[in-house]
Amino acid sequence: MFSSYVRANPNKMKSLKEYLYFKKKKECRVTVLINNMIDKDLQWLLWPLNIMHKVLLCPKYRINDNFIDPNSLLIKFMSFCFIISVTSCFLYRIYGVSSDYLVKGGATAMYICSYFDVILFLIGSFINYT
Repeated sequence: MFSSYVRANPNKMKSLKEYLYFKKKKECRVTVLINNMIDKDLQWLLWPLNIMHKVLLCPKYRINDNFIDPNSLLIKFMSFCFIISVTSCFLYRIYGVSSDYLVKGGATAMYICSYFDVILFLIGSFINYT
């Protein structure tokens, strides 16, 4: 690419950095389509899923004025805080079960299940946000 540019313009040889700087495309963070309008029937189908995502503080989209819009940065931050708080509750539960497990020497199933709870929650959160 660069060599073809140099061959085409031998008098104006640019450095590779300048060439790559001007070659970059402008990228937008979020692409909002104009034709993403949805009708009322589809809104009624998506409504229960939308309510569940809002209740669990992990929405992937929002429906405003018959359009599907991406989440704002504030909603993503609130979702992240919710995930951190739930994970800390799970970790506190593991701490309580492990101290109980070491003192009493029982409840192996509870000890193993508490680890699985954290792992599955984090996998589900990762899948939801990717």
